Amino acid sequence: GFDSRAVDAASAFLKGARDAGYMAFMAVAYRNYEYLLNHYIGMVAALGSAEETAKIMFGPGTSDHQTGLAIDFTDDYSLASNYNNFFNEGFEDTELFSWLCEHCAEYGFIKRYPTRKLLLTGWDEPWHYRYVGVEAATFIMEQGLCYEEFYAHYDPNFEY
Repeated sequence: GFDSRAVDAASAFLKGARDAGYMAFMAVAYRNYEYLLNHYIGMVAALGSAEETAKIMFGPGTSDHQTGLAIDFTDDYSLASNYNNFFNEGFEDTELFSWLCEHCAEYGFIKRYPTRKLLLTGWDEPWHYRYVGVEAATFIMEQGLCYEEFYAHYDPNFEY
C-alpha cells in the first residue's frame, strides 16, 4: 500500500540510517481506510466520544498514513511491530531522531509535525515523516516550514 513513487526513497532513507550505525525500523507506513475506520470506531468506544478520540488520532480519510507517503520511525524493535497503538515516547531525545531530521530532505522526506509548529499542525509526532520529493523537502526543511505552510504557498485559500 505504500505509494510507488516513494518506495525507493523510503528504502534508501531506512538504509541510510542503518548505514550510519542506527537501529532504525519503520513502525507504521500505509494504513487503509477500512483499518482506520475500525481503529477509530474502537477508540471512540474505548474513550467514550469522538471529541476525545480526535485528541489522539486522525480518523479515516484524514490520516497522513492513508496517503501511502508517511512513515513512523523507531529505534525500538518492540515498537516496530506495534501497528495499532504506536506511540514512541522520548524519540526526540534519540540520536536516530537527530540523524533523521538532519538527513530526511536528502531522501525527499520532511518531519511532518515539527514540535515548534504544534499550533499550526495540531500534532507533535517527532517520529512521523512524509515523502514530498527531494526538491520540496529541501525547501521545506531549509525554510523551517511545516507542510501546512508550504501548501499555503501554492493555495492562498488554504485554511490551517
